[in-house]
Amino acid sequence: MISLFALASAMASAATSSATFDATSSTTFAATSSATSSATSSAATSFVQVLVIDNATGVGVPMINLETTTRERYVTDSLGRAAIAEPGLAAGGDEASLLWLSVWGAGYSLPPDIFGNRGVRLNTTSDQPGVIKVTRVQFAERLYRFTGYGIYKDSVLLGAAAEAIPGGVEPLLNALVVGQDSVQATQHCPDGTASSCKTHWFFGDTNRPEYTVLLLLLLLLLLLLRLLLLLLLLLLLTPFAQLGNFFTSGATAAAADALDPDAQIKLTYFREFEKYEQKGEAAFVAPMAAPQLTVTHEPVWVGGLVSLRDAHGIETMFTFYTKGGMAATSWGLMRWGARNFSSVVWSRNVSSAAGTDSLALRLKAALLGAQSTISPDGKHIYWTSSSAQVRAPATSAALSDASLASVECWTALKAGHTMKDPKLSRDKSGKVLYSWKV
Repeated sequence: MISLFALASAMASAATSSATFDATSSTTFAATSSATSSATSSAATSFVQVLVIDNATGVGVPMINLETTTRERYVTDSLGRAAIAEPGLAAGGDEASLLWLSVWGAGYSLPPDIFGNRGVRLNTTSDQPGVIKVTRVQFAERLYRFTGYGIYKDSVLLGAAAEAIPGGVEPLLNALVVGQDSVQATQHCPDGTASSCKTHWFFGDTNRPEYTVLLLLLLLLLLLLRLLLLLLLLLLLTPFAQLGNFFTSGATAAAADALDPDAQIKLTYFREFEKYEQKGEAAFVAPMAAPQLTVTHEPVWVGGLVSLRDAHGIETMFTFYTKGGMAATSWGLMRWGARNFSSVVWSRNVSSAAGTDSLALRLKAALLGAQSTISPDGKHIYWTSSSAQVRAPATSAALSDASLASVECWTALKAGHTMKDPKLSRDKSGKVLYSWKV
């Protein structure tokens, strides 16, 4: 408890120091600004405009890096724009009218000059954007970002026309989401009608812009008052004192058949506070109240999502989950409710799931790590990953069976054998034979 007290005290001290520093900085800035000439003030608020476009399509390319010779780096937003704010290097006049920018980005390229450098010289005195044409060298065309901070930040800074930014999109910050990873998505139609269909998106880790310092100050106070109460609150509130949501975030967007890939995907997050839809941050959508997933420091990730329709046309969405991150302690199956995965259907400890049978591990890896596909005849669900290809009957009963008795793996192993004792199926010529096996 002494170490916890020291940690809370240090955080409180840091918070106080930060506040003092901010106040000092504000005072200094105000004093400096009042003594600065109007020309310098104007330069500080102006930007050199850069627009990076695909040489073949003429469309702006996001996530292209632009770097000055002083190693100041800028990244284009989802319209391909960058606002270069370097008053000392791009102030105009004879000394700084040209600015060299090194240009690079995954999947796109510029031809090198005679010295092997890839970039452009930008005229900083022009009122028109400096246009850089890049050539796509990958098959896929990068369209836009649809999660994270500042999707259209540079366009906002440059005062882009309102029609340039897609309507209904938060250009800077949506649900306090700074960045996300490990995306999974599936279409879900709760009542089976086309009007209820939406694409549901889920993310493994979600970063947010601030740290909950007030929580640590509260814990410090409780430490001085009630030790037992402190321990209880520490258990319950630990996840909220982190720099992000590691218990899966979720959002909805247009149904698959209504999705136009050329238009910005508009995410509506499930938020922490329902009555403050415009203010709440992205909520945990893993079932925090479920005994199998009691709130701890262990993250909860999802994968292998699938939405199944019953005989009455009602759809139920399921997902496999793992608890504990990369060093998972358990995994299982969850069922979606109205705004979160409200119940755990079954749960297995990793040790008991693995045992001596490596096939169980391969099944887990495939179910958790892959998107699902339902066969055209509607009879099977398929999951494909780099480690295994598996399928199961497209029924709730098949998924709800914790033994996974009806889940099959596409394998050349003989029935009853595992990678611990591998024996392969072969034809008369010795050719390896693959088939679906339980």
